[in-house]
Amino acid sequence: MGSDGCQCEALEANQEARRLQWKELCTQFYYDQDEKAKRILDYFEATKVDEIIISTPDKDQNDAQFSQLVQFLGLQKCMLPGHQDIFYQKNVQMLDLVKNQVRAGYHTQVANLKYAEFDERANVSQGTNYELWADESGRQKLAVRVQHDYLRMTEKQLQMMQRMETFIEKHFSNVGSHPFLAGLRATLQWNLESSTVVAWSIRRGAR
Repeated sequence: MGSDGCQCEALEANQEARRLQWKELCTQFYYDQDEKAKRILDYFEATKVDEIIISTPDKDQNDAQFSQLVQFLGLQKCMLPGHQDIFYQKNVQMLDLVKNQVRAGYHTQVANLKYAEFDERANVSQGTNYELWADESGRQKLAVRVQHDYLRMTEKQLQMMQRMETFIEKHFSNVGSHPFLAGLRATLQWNLESSTVVAWSIRRGAR
């Protein structure tokens, strides 16, 4: 800190070390939901608004370590007039970029895990047109499912058409440009107008 109380010069020192420390804290918060890291991130978010920050002691937190991290990361605003722009340009923007990168990586990992779980469930499920069966030796084989005749009574068909039309009219305005919803609507409409029933099968790796 300068003799006039300016903290802007300190932002130039150890910038890479501060970036790595901040990245570690963001990783701990997003991936492990660490409470100590959350406290630092909450403090960081508060520094981005033009308000006075009041930090109350917490018996479950190491306040000395918290204060050291705040000072090391450069989260204390410079009190001199006109220095706010320097504070934001040299520190807040850099830390915000790192935080967004870590958060994007976390959401990508969560999405990949969900896709992998979906693929696993889809792979073990029998498709509409194919079925998995085991021969005498216990070896599994994929075979075309035997299609059985399906007779739809006129009364049942009319009831189904009424229900489908009600559903389509209710949700038609929400379809938008989403390809899945548009395809779903087209399939429902086809099932109403055709004598045969359309079914979907999900291939491996479908997204």
